[in-house]
Amino acid sequence: MHVVQNIRQLPGSGSKLRVAHLGALVISVFGLNFLVACDALEAPVREQIQILNTSTNGSELRIAEPLRLRSIRDIDPAAVRAVALVNGVETELQRNASGLFAGQIEVPAQSNFTVSIEYYELYAGEKLTLARTEQAINTSTQDTTLTLQRSDYSYAFDNDGDGVSNILEREHNTSPLDSVQSPELVSIDVFVPRPSQLESIGFTNYQIEASVGSSSHAAESSIGEYRRTFTVVRQDPLSVSVRILELSTGQQLTIGSQTVQIAGVQDLQSLTVAAADYNFQFDQDADGISNLDELSAGSDPFTPPAAVPQTPFTLTFDIPDEIVNPAQVYAQLLVNGQSVMLSRNTNTYTASDTVQQGQSADVEVTLNDTYQGQVLTLASFSNVLQPSAGQSFELQNFSLLHDADNDGELNYLELSQGSDPFNPPVAQCTPVNETISLSLSDDAYVWNGRVFDSEILRVDSDRRVSLIRYQYDGSRGSIVGAELALTVGTDAGEGLVSIYSLPSFAWSDTDNRLTVPALTTPVASIDGEFDTGVSYNFALDPSAITEDFTLVIAQEDDGNDIAFVSSDGFTPPAMRVVVERCE
Repeated sequence: MHVVQNIRQLPGSGSKLRVAHLGALVISVFGLNFLVACDALEAPVREQIQILNTSTNGSELRIAEPLRLRSIRDIDPAAVRAVALVNGVETELQRNASGLFAGQIEVPAQSNFTVSIEYYELYAGEKLTLARTEQAINTSTQDTTLTLQRSDYSYAFDNDGDGVSNILEREHNTSPLDSVQSPELVSIDVFVPRPSQLESIGFTNYQIEASVGSSSHAAESSIGEYRRTFTVVRQDPLSVSVRILELSTGQQLTIGSQTVQIAGVQDLQSLTVAAADYNFQFDQDADGISNLDELSAGSDPFTPPAAVPQTPFTLTFDIPDEIVNPAQVYAQLLVNGQSVMLSRNTNTYTASDTVQQGQSADVEVTLNDTYQGQVLTLASFSNVLQPSAGQSFELQNFSLLHDADNDGELNYLELSQGSDPFNPPVAQCTPVNETISLSLSDDAYVWNGRVFDSEILRVDSDRRVSLIRYQYDGSRGSIVGAELALTVGTDAGEGLVSIYSLPSFAWSDTDNRLTVPALTTPVASIDGEFDTGVSYNFALDPSAITEDFTLVIAQEDDGNDIAFVSSDGFTPPAMRVVVERCE
């Protein structure tokens, strides 16, 4: 549900953007879309290394830590450090005013070199390595961009040697320095067979990336078959996502994906991803033709047809003031269903995009946080814009009406108050007891398999038993007491009379013959004499009462047989239950 959105064109938004070339080789790593690793792969998490070539040697390296690391609530951003290793030279990076890490390095322009970046946290006075990536870069005379996948980061660092990585322990708030404290791990074996649609058209130049929980791995294969065992923290449900990336264009291009939720997660569980269930409708250039169809036809999936002119525009928006911890918030922007890169300066986001001339821009923004490893939406914006060339829009009046647990308390308020936004508070209950009389639906007695529907319910050792059938509406409350009143008719007797309960026993007093199931443990008994015209109350075990149940009256010994009055008599069986409900 969205409130009315206001969009304001910024002053001077029709002017041209001037680009100044730097006198150094600048390597920048920017996060796209600000998603965490457990998000659906339809909007992939990735980062970029941009290389802007110049004729001088000095360069500035600017990076943002991995998005998975930024999503951990218990990590103080001020405690995170980054070290860059370039051709054997280590440089400690410092955060700048934009929240990015920065440092000066010496790398010749137009050269081959390796960039290794390590992210660590100062935890309890110790260095705790959380993530590392290493990339070989081959620069040229042209500006180049290196795109990193989530699986390009290594998180296999384990200070306490308990088999659980440091980052998993920090994500689940256990100590990475204490081997006794560790979250419960499970092994999930994921098998991804050849995607049937790609097999049918002979498309083989692709890579499969699989993610289980927050763990991602990629595997190139000319036949598209992938199997891997993931060791992850037990969550229920557990999200398993698979994304298919093509390899021929040299750029990141998603051609298909699917996500499966595993409920009731077990250790050593196996999952086969269905080969026919992929979504292949991704359209990078928003020209109405899917990426897969463009690759199959030999057209450029990144650029719409040249005959269709494009309209550039920009968007800007701020995190609403009502959100108390904006530094923990990350944004996702979709334009016409496609993910668009966002830049962030403190609490202000900006983005640039294009649409075909005359085409509208369906803009959707979500502002998310994470709570105990789950994505929590705090605010959203949705509107359809009609951009003109160079126009800028300021998105305002975000909707804060998001309530994950439907308890009437909005997500952003619950997060600020420290309550659980995914689980409503336990309702306060004032217990009230109420006595309810149940109406029987059938009664009869059975003798040698024959059913007798008469004015009496006769019991006679193991020769004759009587049946009474009831229904109970469980929504009326929990049963805390039950009593069956039986009145002796014209035939008195004596002995041990017991009552048994059979749930969901299908029978009717109109049946001709009937086999009564074996009787095990009685729910009530009376031993003694049963006199004519006297009513006897059997206090039943409350567990005997189900939604549809049959009470079987049996005489347990060889005492004198007894005839109780049935529903056709003047004093029929009376069944009363005491229920407890909340007020």
